[in-house]
Amino acid sequence: MSENKIRKKTADALKKSERWLRLMADSLPVLISYVDAERRYRFANRNYEKYLGLAQDEINGRLVKDILGEEAYNGISPNMDRALAGENITFERAFSFAKSGETFLKINYVPDFGAHGRVKGFFVLGYDITAQKKTELLLRRYAKHLSDMEESQNKKLAMELHDRIGPNLTAMGINLSIVMMAKLGQKRAFPSIFLRKSNFPCIQNPAGTVKLY
Repeated sequence: MSENKIRKKTADALKKSERWLRLMADSLPVLISYVDAERRYRFANRNYEKYLGLAQDEINGRLVKDILGEEAYNGISPNMDRALAGENITFERAFSFAKSGETFLKINYVPDFGAHGRVKGFFVLGYDITAQKKTELLLRRYAKHLSDMEESQNKKLAMELHDRIGPNLTAMGINLSIVMMAKLGQKRAFPSIFLRKSNFPCIQNPAGTVKLY
């Protein structure tokens, strides 16, 4: 086989392999790209169009900063530095994309090592966790709402207790705050209850639990 035929066969095999890899990358429900040492996209799968509104050919070869915008780029730049230094990175961040709007992504940076351990770039895997984050936010708001309701009910109970039986207890000489704490379940030692001797002359003082004065 001649040298030209070998080269042609190798080139055809590479093209076939590239088409297969692109087809696989485009079919996965994640963002997949490759960024070189100059921070330029060298590959981006079809899902980038879904979020950015840009075709693959409009992304490849352009700087990350130009594609994502300065604000988003400044937020992820430190993680890119670490990836280009050879570190595997995983982080979560909110983005405001032109087409998809506010989007939460879980992102993995995987360094691509070349000869002599030099980092040539890094692979990017982005998972859309927007639904998960919105559910977490909803649950936090619901939990806060329940907490506020419980606090409001406790305050209302204290007011009702004061309005309904406060005057009677005061007439008997009983410290109302003690009763309120016991009703609301506060874990404190229950102090002695003071009664007026003039109102209850026949009550004695068993073991100091009821004091007369």
